Amino acid sequence: MWQQIAAPDVAVDLGTAHTRVAVAQRRLSFETASVAGTVAALRAGVVIDLTAAAEILRPTIARLRGLGLRQPRVLACAPSDTTGAEREAVRESCFAAGAG
Repeated sequence: MWQQIAAPDVAVDLGTAHTRVAVAQRRLSFETASVAGTVAALRAGVVIDLTAAAEILRPTIARLRGLGLRQPRVLACAPSDTTGAEREAVRESCFAAGAG
């Protein structure tokens, strides 16, 4: 059985085509499609729809919970040329998806 971790660190790269996730404590990484129905959540790696971005991340956070990670603390990546508002959109979408 998986051991419960209070505040695990999870790296998330929310990309336009794929979302990549890495969990260092478990030596686990996986990739999922960045698709939320018919709504474009990202453009050029930048969140343009918070709700759609959270819908992309929600199954990923649920998958991590299924591995015994209660409320993962997420480190999310954003392109280096993003504005403060664009970085805040990434942060808000992670919280809306259930990240700690």
